[in-house]
Amino acid sequence: MKPYRDAFGNPLSKKDVTLAANVVTQHQYITVMGLQRDTQLGVAKCERILRLLQDAKVITAGSKNGRAVILKDPAQATNAALRQLKKGWR
Repeated sequence: MKPYRDAFGNPLSKKDVTLAANVVTQHQYITVMGLQRDTQLGVAKCERILRLLQDAKVITAGSKNGRAVILKDPAQATNAALRQLKKGWR
């Protein structure tokens, strides 16, 4: 299974990744439940998107406070996430 797919095996959509990247940049720390609450996406999809954002160096690995946000600029975060998403489709 390719790394950036939802629970049903479908690739994550650019729309969902863009939405999540924009939401993440508004916070200092983000959790799966926080992202799920702000985007109205499923919990499993939010976990996969956060893993993608972590691989794209937009957020750090998880800690007790959640994942720290590294990139605060929404455009940079979105571009990094979409580049990482494209890598995962190969």
